Amino acid sequence: MQARETEPNGGIVAATIAAGAGCAALGIITVASAASSEFADLLTLYAPSGPLTGKATVSSIIYLIVWINLHFRLRDRELSLSRGFLLTMFLLTIGLVGTFPPIYQLFQRAG
Repeated sequence: MQARETEPNGGIVAATIAAGAGCAALGIITVASAASSEFADLLTLYAPSGPLTGKATVSSIIYLIVWINLHFRLRDRELSLSRGFLLTMFLLTIGLVGTFPPIYQLFQRAG
């Protein structure tokens, strides 16, 4: 019998972890925007929608940077998909918690 060669899956792991990182970034940015009016003003790229435009843009840029970086580092490696999935779920949880109104409103600036 011939040994089965496994195909590198690092690119898949990189893409999923990067998606989780983008979600976590959105959660963190949402909390930071609620806590600091200066930061919220900095994120306002289009006045009618407020800081939402900056939150989405910055989170997308972080996703792309993490994805490209991880892809080139991991593309030729065989990695544990379950570990990558767990890390992605952890990052998604950070993003979900950060964008949950009762959470980010705890940090909201007065006035």
